[in-house]
Amino acid sequence: MMNHDKVVDHTEDSVADDSTTLLITRQKPKRKCSCCMIFLMILSIPLMGGSAFMLAGGFKNIFDAIIKSQLELKVGSNSYPIWKQPEMPIYTKFYLFNLTNPESYSQGENAKLQEIGPYVYRVFSEKENVTFYSNNTVSYYKNSWWVFNEELSGAQSEDDVITVLNPIPLTAAHSIDSDLMLKGLNFAFNAIGESLTVTSTAGDMLFTGFTDPLLNLTEEFSKFAPPGMKNFDRFAWFYQRNMSATHDGLWNMHTGQDSLNNLGKMDLWQEKNHTDFFDAPCNELSGTAGELFPPGLNKTFIQFYTSDLCMSPKLYFKEELRDKWGVRTYRYAADNHTFSNSSVVPENKCYCVKGNCAPTGMLNAESCQVGAPAFVSYPHFYLADPIALTNLEGIKEPDPNRDMFHIDMIPELGVPTQVAARVQINLRVHPYKGKPFCWKLTTYTPGYCKPGIFSGVNITLGKLDIYENVTESYMPMLWFETIVAVPEGIAYQLNTVAFIIRTPTMTIVFSVILVLSFLMFTITLLKICKSTEERSEYDELISDDSLQEQCTSSNYGVYQT
Repeated sequence: MMNHDKVVDHTEDSVADDSTTLLITRQKPKRKCSCCMIFLMILSIPLMGGSAFMLAGGFKNIFDAIIKSQLELKVGSNSYPIWKQPEMPIYTKFYLFNLTNPESYSQGENAKLQEIGPYVYRVFSEKENVTFYSNNTVSYYKNSWWVFNEELSGAQSEDDVITVLNPIPLTAAHSIDSDLMLKGLNFAFNAIGESLTVTSTAGDMLFTGFTDPLLNLTEEFSKFAPPGMKNFDRFAWFYQRNMSATHDGLWNMHTGQDSLNNLGKMDLWQEKNHTDFFDAPCNELSGTAGELFPPGLNKTFIQFYTSDLCMSPKLYFKEELRDKWGVRTYRYAADNHTFSNSSVVPENKCYCVKGNCAPTGMLNAESCQVGAPAFVSYPHFYLADPIALTNLEGIKEPDPNRDMFHIDMIPELGVPTQVAARVQINLRVHPYKGKPFCWKLTTYTPGYCKPGIFSGVNITLGKLDIYENVTESYMPMLWFETIVAVPEGIAYQLNTVAFIIRTPTMTIVFSVILVLSFLMFTITLLKICKSTEERSEYDELISDDSLQEQCTSSNYGVYQT
C-alpha cells in the first residue's frame, strides 16, 4: 500500500508541475505594451511623411522662402534697416601727397613727394526719400557724413600743412580749346596772381575747402572759371559732400521682391538707364548699386556702379578664403582689366575721352570730375603702366596687400563680409602752349615751318606762364581706402546659414529621420502583429474545455489509499 501511495503522489506532482508550467507560459499579453506600440507606429507615419516631403524639395522651398523674406529689400525684412542706416562702423583713411620742392618743381625739376597720412574719418550714412514702386524697384538718396577720428589718425591732424599742385587753374587750363582763350586765360592768371601750387591744411583740402582767386573772379573774367566750378566759392576733394543727400545723385535699384536674382541691380541713376560720362557701352548702368548683391555668386566676377568713378567696374574672383571662425568667402579683386586701355582690353576703348586714352592702369575721369584732367588709378599706381611714374619721386612701391581693391563675399547669400575700396586720384600736368603757326610774309600756316632759308618764323600765339617749365606727369594728389568689416559674430551666423545651403546637411538629417521612422514603423507593426497573434492563441487556450478540465484535475486531485 505504501508503494502505491508513493506512485499516486508522484503522478499528482507531475501533473501539477505541467499545469503550472503551462499556465506560466500562457499568461495574458499586457495591454499597456500594445498601446505603446500603437502610439509609436502612429508617430512614425507623420515622421516618414514629413521627411519624405522635405527630401522631395519641401525643405528647400521653405528655406528659400525664409531666406528670400530676409534678404529682399522691403520694410520689415532683416536687410532693410541694415541697408537704410548701417550701424556697423565704416572708416575712410585718406593719404595726401605733399610736394616738398614747389619752387624747383616750377622750374622743371621732378616732383618730390611725401605721403602723409592716414587721416581717418568715421563714415555715417542714411538713405533718404526712400520710395518703393510697383515694378519691384526702390529709389533713394544717399546722405553721408564724415567725422574725423583723432585716435585712429595718430599723429596726423586736420591742421597739418600740405603743399600740392593747384587743381583749380589746372582745371581751367584743361578746359581751354582755342589759342585766343589760352592767351586770355594767361592774362587772367597773371592779373589775379594765380599760382602753380597751393598750400593749405589737410582738413581744407579734404572737406572744408580752400579759397582761390580764380573762384572769386569778377564778372569780367567769369568765363574763365573752370566748368563745374562756377558755383563753387571754395575747393576741396569732397567739398559740399558732407551732409549732402543730393550730391551722390538719385538712385533706383531692384528690391529682389520678384526674384532674388535681381536683388540690388541698378535700374536708374539720375532718372536715366545710362550716364553721359563715357561712350556706349561704357556708359551703361551694369551690376548692382554696390551694397546688395544677389545670392548664389559664382567664381567669375561681380560688378557694381559707383558714382565716384561714374562707371561700373568689375571685380574678378581671386581666391577662396576661410577665417579663424571657419567663415568661407570668395574674394573678388580688381585686376588690370578694369583700368586697362584699349591696347590691352579692346572693349575699354569707350573709356577714352575725346579720343584721349589713358595709359593702362588709369581711368580718364575728366568728364566725371568737373572737367579736371583727373586720372584714377589704384594706390601707388598698382597695376599701372610704369610710364605713370615718369618725373615723379617718392612714390612707394606698389603692394597688393595695401593697394588692392577687393570685396570678400559669402557666395551663397551674396553678403559682403569685408570691403576694401582703394582709389588714387591723379592730375595730368604739362606745359600749356597754343598751336604753332608758321608766319611767312603776310601768311600764317598752321604747324611748324619747314626747314629752309625762306621757311618763315615759328609763332605760338598763346601759353600759360605758370606751366611753362613743368615736366609732364600724372601727379598723385591723394589716395584713400574705405574699410567695412562685418562683426565676427554676425559673420559666423551668416556662415552657418550658408553652410546649410551649400552642404547636404539637412538632406542627411531628414534621410536619417526617414530611415529611423520607417524602422520604427516596421518594428512596431511586427510587434503589434505578434501581440495580436499571442492574444488569439491565449483566447483559444482559455476556451479549450480539455485544458480547463486538466487545470481542474491538477488543482483538485484525489489521493488513493
